[in-house]
Amino acid sequence: MEAQQLMTFPATTVRPDLHNDEALVFAKSHGIHHLPLEENGDIIGLVCTCDLQDLDLKAPISQAMKGNPVVVSPRDSSRHIAELMRHHCISSVLVRASEGWGIVTKDDLLKVNSLDEKTLELIEACRCMYCRTYKHLRRHGNSFACVGCLDRAQHPERFEEGEVD
Repeated sequence: MEAQQLMTFPATTVRPDLHNDEALVFAKSHGIHHLPLEENGDIIGLVCTCDLQDLDLKAPISQAMKGNPVVVSPRDSSRHIAELMRHHCISSVLVRASEGWGIVTKDDLLKVNSLDEKTLELIEACRCMYCRTYKHLRRHGNSFACVGCLDRAQHPERFEEGEVD
């Protein structure tokens, strides 16, 4: 499958000066986790809702953005997208189409019933080494861990004392 068949188009974009609290409400109300930041018709970065967790609620989300998001063409294959996601430890890629921007997420790939075995292996290899989720990942040594498991590993006392569930 190609990106043009997988992508959500147009991608739901937000302004980089949007306050964190507004962005979190917006993302929840739209059922999305990946927010491309658009300025003057150009995508200047990308944030995931997990990137916003430690950001002050009144701070602009541009403070948490990752510049230079991974961009693919509409004709790029699902395998190529899965390879990029694995290599860059990301859960979405932007698609630059002639008529605007689209987005392909790991969820979009997982919805496809006809993925070849190699593509499925790439997706499967990019899961949290502790809880096996494929969302909100960060590099952890030679593997991946989700933000929640990393927080538990870095602050076990908070979880033992019942501060966080």
